[in-house]
Amino acid sequence: MSNLKPCPFCGCKDIHFFAFRIDPEMHVTCDNCGASIYRDIPCDNDTTAESHEEKGVKILTELWNRRVNNDKT
Repeated sequence: MSNLKPCPFCGCKDIHFFAFRIDPEMHVTCDNCGASIYRDIPCDNDTTAESHEEKGVKILTELWNRRVNNDKT
């Protein structure tokens, strides 16, 4: 997905979501080095499959794109 930053470890831009509408386990993985983030995102009874997938993609995007600021100034 274009809104994901490159891999923080190898710089690769081939990053893929594995977020499924009915499975609570979702993850983002770098195709080059295999770096990944896994999260279980529960699906509530009143949540549609589409909104569950959208919620997972949003959460994983925020986690993947988060970077530590090493600026010491």
